[in-house]
Amino acid sequence: MQKMSSSMYEMLKKSLSDQRTGESFKDILKTEIGKSYTVRLIPNMENIGKSTNKYFNHTWKSLATGNTVSCVCPTTHGERCSICEERVRLYRTEDEKDKANAKLLGKKEQWLVNVYVIDDQTNPKNNGTVKILRYGKQIDDILKENIEGDYATEVGIQRIFNLTEEGCNLKIKVVKNQGGYAEYKSSRFTNSSEIPGMTDAKAEQIYKNIFNLENIFDKKTPEEVDIMLDTHYRCNISATASRSSQKEEEPSVSESKSASTPTPSSDTKEVDAASDKRVKDLLADLD
Repeated sequence: MQKMSSSMYEMLKKSLSDQRTGESFKDILKTEIGKSYTVRLIPNMENIGKSTNKYFNHTWKSLATGNTVSCVCPTTHGERCSICEERVRLYRTEDEKDKANAKLLGKKEQWLVNVYVIDDQTNPKNNGTVKILRYGKQIDDILKENIEGDYATEVGIQRIFNLTEEGCNLKIKVVKNQGGYAEYKSSRFTNSSEIPGMTDAKAEQIYKNIFNLENIFDKKTPEEVDIMLDTHYRCNISATASRSSQKEEEPSVSESKSASTPTPSSDTKEVDAASDKRVKDLLADLD
């Protein structure tokens, strides 16, 4: 079985530290309040620095449709984000309603990591498979504490990202906090132990078939995020239709010159119907 060298562990440790300064949703491990999950973190042997993937996320309930909408914040990739800009603008006003709305557009810091599932209380069929663990600051704090904090000597990165008997499991415990939301603070790393059924050959196969964490979520352009904000926060359907029309049908010079020519009413109805269809299609895509 391929072994990680000391230099590879140091590179992984530095990668995790640097990240702290987006396959299918079915591949993400689903956790539920009141249950626990035992997993072993898997390193990316081909590119140690890509063993985890940090991103920022916007999620809220659409004010237009009532459905939950979500997107990876463009600031994850160093691009401007109109949602962040709107949030800052609302916070700077003296209106309490605006400040409350700013919270709706909050940005979450999240991470992804490949894990080998040892015990999934929600879906036991996942046991013995590779899944993606999506986690937030609470579990990230536990990782930091065990990699470079109080428990670094006892645990350390060499045991956390290790499929051998020298590695240790992460036991994820999900409880309900006072607000009724999921809390992960009671999660912990266990003592070093062998993974049942794990062989050198199986570990090698796992290393070769991990998920590409950078391809999990679709990357929206700043323009697409503008449309999402217009549609699902400002409920500005006309602006959405205008953006969509300009993007899909950029008129040529000759077309622009003839724009003032009267159009028969039957043609107008066809244009309106096409516009309505674009809006409906766009709303379906954004949901």
